[in-house]
Amino acid sequence: MVPVGNSLPVVRRFGVCYTSPRNHMGHLKSRHLTGLILAIVTACVVAIVPGCRGQEMGTLDQIQIVKYRYVLDESDDVVRVIGLARNAGELPTPEAELVATLRSRTGSFKGQNRIALPGLEAGAEEEFAIAANSHGSVEAVEFQIVEPGTIIDEDGQQADDATEEEVEGDGS
Repeated sequence: MVPVGNSLPVVRRFGVCYTSPRNHMGHLKSRHLTGLILAIVTACVVAIVPGCRGQEMGTLDQIQIVKYRYVLDESDDVVRVIGLARNAGELPTPEAELVATLRSRTGSFKGQNRIALPGLEAGAEEEFAIAANSHGSVEAVEFQIVEPGTIIDEDGQQADDATEEEVEGDGS
């Protein structure tokens, strides 16, 4: 084939043929539009399908403190707590916070601190370490597993609609 006028060469699998610029550009537009549509559909499927699986989540009640130990550092008035948390349920758990509350022999509040716990698969374990300032002698450590950001007061109760300043403030 001999090029005629304003033709563009188009390389095909089995040779070269010539087409007009108008047809060639139309072919490129439709090829790119098809690719664009395919990319958008693929992105939508990838974004939507994982949420459609309906994977159930367990509750925070499934998380148990399997073992722990605490050490009193009287020189710094700090209690260091290390332990192991386990998801004892059959479903994965959401992210949580582990709150350690220090108590005296009479049960009075002596300090508190918290750490984040990642979501745990069924049967999974997570080691933790918490350091909390102690305000007097400590005889026991209480643990609570709560949703992130939940405020726990000195009595170990969840403070409703309170901010950390109100719970931990100076009482004014």
